[in-house]
Amino acid sequence: MILIIRPKTETNTIVQDLKERNCSFFLEPVSEIQFINLNINFNPTGFFLISSLQTVKALALLKNIDQQFFNNANFLVIGNKTAQRCKSLGIKNINKVFFSSLDLIDYLDQHKHINELNHLTGSVENELLEEWSKKNGKLIKKNIIYNINFTSKLSNHCRDNIKYRKFDFMFHYSLKSAEVFLSLLNHSDLNHFLRDINHLCLSQRIADGLRVCGILKERLFYAKIPEHDALMLQFDHIRT
Repeated sequence: MILIIRPKTETNTIVQDLKERNCSFFLEPVSEIQFINLNINFNPTGFFLISSLQTVKALALLKNIDQQFFNNANFLVIGNKTAQRCKSLGIKNINKVFFSSLDLIDYLDQHKHINELNHLTGSVENELLEEWSKKNGKLIKKNIIYNINFTSKLSNHCRDNIKYRKFDFMFHYSLKSAEVFLSLLNHSDLNHFLRDINHLCLSQRIADGLRVCGILKERLFYAKIPEHDALMLQFDHIRT
C-alpha cells in the first residue's frame, strides 16, 4: 500500500493516477493550507517569485490586487504547471520558468542585476533560497500569502496500518511534511520507515533531505524532473 501525506486538496491527480494503475493507497494529510485574507496592493515593479500552485490559488482569492500587477510585474516561476496556472490567472510577464530552486539559483547567479526578489509564498521557508540569499547578500523578501498548518498526531487508522506493516511505498512532495510525519512515529515504527519502506520523492532535494533524516539510500528514489508525471514514471519503473 502507498502512503500519501499531502493535503487532501492536492491529491486529486495522484488518486486518479493510482486508481488507473490499480494501486492501493492511503491518504494521511499531515498539513492543511490556510489562505490569508490579505489586504495588499502590490507595487508592480521589480521581480516576483512564485514557487507553488498554492501561491497562485491564494492570489486568485485576493480581491484587491491591481490588475496592473498581473500585467506589468516581472515574474520568475518554479514549475511548468505553476506557470500554466499563472497564465490562466492573467499574469503576463513570466520572464523565466524553472524546474527547481537550484535552477533558479543558477539563473540568479548569472543575472546579477536582480538584487531583490519578492517571494510570494507560504509560511514554510525554502531553506535553499534562504541560505543562498544570506551567502550572496541578496534580498529575498518573503510575502506570506498562505499558512501551512501541520498536524500533531496521526489518525488511528493510519497508526493501525503502520502497526500491521501495511505500507511498502511512501510518496513525498514536501521535505517539511516528511519531517513532521517521521517525528510523529515511535522508535520501532520510525526504524521501519527508515529501513523497510520505499520512499519516492518529487525531487532530489527532498531525497537528499530524507537521507539526512536517516532513510537508507537504497530506499530512496526521486523523479528526474520535479513534476508529478515524472514521479509517476519513476514509480512505474520501480514497480517493474
